[in-house]
Parts: sequence; C-alpha cells; structure tokens
Amino acid sequence: MPDVCALCGKKLSPFAPDPLPCGDQSESFCSRCYDRVFDLSPLGRARLVLSEGHPSHPDALRQALEKQQARQAACRAGKTCLRCGGEMFRRGEYRLKLGEETLFFSSLNRLASGSMSVEVLCCQQCGKLEFYDPEIPGHP
Repeated sequence: MPDVCALCGKKLSPFAPDPLPCGDQSESFCSRCYDRVFDLSPLGRARLVLSEGHPSHPDALRQALEKQQARQAACRAGKTCLRCGGEMFRRGEYRLKLGEETLFFSSLNRLASGSMSVEVLCCQQCGKLEFYDPEIPGHP
C-alpha cells in the first residue's frame, strides 16, 4: 500500500480508508480526499489524480484514459443533440418489444406483436436518447 495520498500527497495513517479504483488501478487517499473523490467515476478519479495529485501508477492511469478516449472516438455518431447541441454517441443496437399492456392476455399480445431493432444514440451532456432504424442506409 502506498504511504501517501494520491491526491494531496499527505502521509497516510494506518487507519486510512481502503483504496478506490482509478482507471484500471487502485489509489489510496487520506480521509479528507477520500470524501472528495468517492462519488467520482474511476476514470474521473484518474483524471483528477493525474491533473492535481501524486499517482502511484501515472502511466497506467494515462493508458486507461487513452483507452476511454479511443472507445468514445469509435462511438461518435457525427450528430448533434436536438435538445442541447451536445455530441451524440452510439449506444448500440437493441431490440424493443412491441405490443400494448391490457388487462387480459397482455403477455400473449406482446408475444404476438414481436419486436423491432433500433440503433440508439445518446447525448453525453443531457442524456437524451434518439432511436434510428438500422435497416435504412445512412442512419445514424
């Protein structure tokens, strides 16, 4: 276990909180910094530790962030969100069940109605989802 906090560099006590995931590694934090970074995602912690802190594995954190950037680049849809203007990213192709809920025979109705495939795009800023028919050329 490292002997300094990954964020502030303060010497850790034997009673320091358990390490938290940062990118693909774990980093140790003093109790004050632990409260600051606990609600962040592992990649958010990695970004913060690299920019302000004292990481014990800086190269591993950089590699985790580079992998995330490559994944995001591959998922870019080249569209902007109609709500906020943010960049849209591909979430994948999903099958949506068709049919309606009724008081009687709702399960049978849903089974008989089938499903349809949709390509889902998501705005990273506001969370808006857009659905596209993957069988139409040029979409999304």
